[in-house]
Amino acid sequence: MIAKLVSKLLFAAVLLLLFQVPILNQQYVQYLSGYIDANQKQIDALEILASNNGYPSVDTLLAQWLSNSDPVIRADAQNKQTMLVETEKLRGDLVYLRDAHYFQALLYFINPANAEHLPAVWRNFKPGIPLTIEPLLFSVLLALVFSGCGSLCWRVVRTKKRGDWRSTVS
Repeated sequence: MIAKLVSKLLFAAVLLLLFQVPILNQQYVQYLSGYIDANQKQIDALEILASNNGYPSVDTLLAQWLSNSDPVIRADAQNKQTMLVETEKLRGDLVYLRDAHYFQALLYFINPANAEHLPAVWRNFKPGIPLTIEPLLFSVLLALVFSGCGSLCWRVVRTKKRGDWRSTVS
């Protein structure tokens, strides 16, 4: 009886967590859009600076700054190069997440390589329940799969302790 209650509570907890994936995805996309826009303003300013000073591109301007003897200028150039690379990666992530299916978004968020900006989104995250049918169905189905796997594992462990493996096969 306790095991069934725990199973139901775990199912409810998993379901509520899975409900957050589409909401997190939406808020993360909004965050990335703003972050990319802010970076793009800096990139535009660099392009204007390069153009006004006779450099054919931002890369050649930054290469010149990297060869400067002043360590502050070199560090600034390295930071700007890092920003350029990061912005391009985040643009790809943004396109991916806008088109991502529910399960693809879940896999994106649990990948540690994509966790750099998640803390900023979590600070402002407001949990809720999605209002469209697709995320609701996927949340319920995935929670049922997790619950079923957990029940199966519990049954195998309990049967193994008893020493009666035949009851799990039949």
